[in-house]
Amino acid sequence: SRFWQDNAENADSNPLSLIAPKNLSAGLKSDFGLSFEEDLLPWTEGDVSVAMLPASPEALTQQGQSSVQLGASVVLMIQASDRPRAEKTFQQLDQIMATRYQFQVEKTEVKGQSIVNWNSPLGGLNASHGWLDGNVAFLSLGAPVRSAFAPKPQAPLIDNQLFHQTIPTHPNPLKIQLFI
Repeated sequence: SRFWQDNAENADSNPLSLIAPKNLSAGLKSDFGLSFEEDLLPWTEGDVSVAMLPASPEALTQQGQSSVQLGASVVLMIQASDRPRAEKTFQQLDQIMATRYQFQVEKTEVKGQSIVNWNSPLGGLNASHGWLDGNVAFLSLGAPVRSAFAPKPQAPLIDNQLFHQTIPTHPNPLKIQLFI
């Protein structure tokens, strides 16, 4: 939420602004009926990560989507400060995806963790959301990749030596850090 507030205050005067807050808010409202400020920000007080994860050929084949050109997925993880409120938002999204966009919304369990999948009626797009470590919500969009991180990653990023060399041991919560 701090990133959003800082970006929103300076977006009009900053030519390097990554996100146009007004456009994102308007798009979220028109596409999903949700208010960024009222439905998302109140429970997003913790850390946020965005990752691009490759899909394995096995994952695509298992989904019956071997001809799909999506070879990766964007994964958003948010440390929720208010899990019940976040769960309510995800329930609203589930309903919208099922009724407005005709996605199949399927609740599954993977090694004791509840995960919700959104499957496109046209095929090709996979989305999943759920919880990691109690208060970390995830949302993946693109190819089926959730097995790479849910319920636990096979190779956690924290164990990656290059990550340790690149990212400071005491990150500044006011700054964005990028690791590719």
